[in-house]
Amino acid sequence: IKAMVDKLAAKMDKEPNDVEGWMMLSRSYKVLERYQDAANAMRKAYALVGDQPDVLLQMADALAMANGGTLKGEPTALVEKALQVEPGNQMGLWLMGMAYAENDQFQKAVDSWQELLKGYSPEQNGYQEVVKLINQANARLGKPPVQAEAPTVLPAGSDVKPASRSVSVKVTLDDSFKDKVSPDDTLFIYAQAATGPKAPLAIVKHQVKDLPIEVTLDDSQAMMPTMTISSVDHIKITARISAAGGATPQSGEPYGMIEVKGDAGADLKTIVINNSVR
Repeated sequence: IKAMVDKLAAKMDKEPNDVEGWMMLSRSYKVLERYQDAANAMRKAYALVGDQPDVLLQMADALAMANGGTLKGEPTALVEKALQVEPGNQMGLWLMGMAYAENDQFQKAVDSWQELLKGYSPEQNGYQEVVKLINQANARLGKPPVQAEAPTVLPAGSDVKPASRSVSVKVTLDDSFKDKVSPDDTLFIYAQAATGPKAPLAIVKHQVKDLPIEVTLDDSQAMMPTMTISSVDHIKITARISAAGGATPQSGEPYGMIEVKGDAGADLKTIVINNSVR
């Protein structure tokens, strides 16, 4: 992965006017946890396109990660500017709610997330995540939780398909490994082609304390636009725990893996972390 990112960085030195290239480089730096570099790459994109919401928000997110997760200061200002340009931007509403909650402005956080919720349907994974955030804020306000709507069940044989391929997985930790990990250890969940290049097609990061967890991997999490889940028929999905938080697997790290082929990814899959990297 590092070699691919270094190659892309070298390409950007030669093609500094490539906005998509800078954005791709920023996403790649995030995967490597080089958050300040990710923010700097987004500044390059910003210098080319100005107050474009996606650029402002990606820069805010990277800066927050570089500052230990806080949105205070410049990240919040960037989010506010993005929402001035595009008031209904989903990432903007999500981050703005986080910023309000961080400052104990829980009613404003709820208002932001309620607006965000309008853009989701109950069938989407993000819907449940937003409801959870709203109820956490309502609990701090002493208010009752909101009730999530039940997802619509499509009729058998329905031809409705998502615009791009996604795979939802539930990750659990085998009992035999619970004494070998710590709550703050990093949990990587990523998809790769079953054969060929091993660069991640999609990747998300959590912590052991989040287990068991359900996540959805899709094309928006790709490091490169030409290497996505939709571009590969046969994929493998790995859930790996790293005490060091490194992107490269190390001997002894707990992991679990499944393979998914074609449309088999339409249903929720389960990954049990029950093996060790050799």
